[in-house]
Amino acid sequence: MGSGTFGRRVKVWGLLAQTFGDAMRLWDVMKRDGVPLSERQRHLRKALAAAWPEIKPPRFACETCSDLGLLMWDCPGDLTCGRRKPHLPHAFGKPCECPAGVKFKAKQKAAADYTVAAKVRQPTRVSR
Repeated sequence: MGSGTFGRRVKVWGLLAQTFGDAMRLWDVMKRDGVPLSERQRHLRKALAAAWPEIKPPRFACETCSDLGLLMWDCPGDLTCGRRKPHLPHAFGKPCECPAGVKFKAKQKAAADYTVAAKVRQPTRVSR
């Protein structure tokens, strides 16, 4: 094979990593030239802020439960959570009124017709 990069994996750095590398090389040059620490730090902050990805705060459809569907509460061990017997402090959740809270609400049991389940099918032919 030749001396090229054929068959080798080349590491490609992202914009932030490249900016950091360039800023640190400039940091070393500035330090060698006697630039004060505060000036070097200011330059580093500006360079990284320009390359840093913008972080947007999350948007929730329900601000109450942050789209989890469950409101979390702390029970100090009294009747706050609905238990009747003495118990230790714990965290518990209540379903939110938003659409995400539907999965945490108790489902209504359908009225079952138990007479159909009790019927036994009669055999259709006699076996030996």
